[in-house]
Amino acid sequence: MEQSFSGLWNFPKGHVNDGESECETAFREVMEETGLAVKLIDGFRETISYDESNDCHKTVVMFLGKPIHMNVCIPKDEISNYAWLPYEDALKKIKFNNSRNVLKKAEKFISNLH
Repeated sequence: MEQSFSGLWNFPKGHVNDGESECETAFREVMEETGLAVKLIDGFRETISYDESNDCHKTVVMFLGKPIHMNVCIPKDEISNYAWLPYEDALKKIKFNNSRNVLKKAEKFISNLH
């Protein structure tokens, strides 16, 4: 999870570049925002939609990934902090219900893998 300068905690996300697939966007955004290369876990894909205050509708596609290494490097001009959190602590940190719901679905998905 990462924290913006507004103090809100959420997951890495961003815009799709021309010609990029959803997965390519996920790989790039996680790398840009955390410095982490990840391996996506097959079978998990969730979308959330919301309206921003400037009448802009956004849809975000979320994947579940596992870091290939643990060398986090956040861009200090974009993100104020990051944290690896246990599930319950992450639920408390995330302000937005739609992001919390994705985390709940990810937890359920992971628990069903075992």
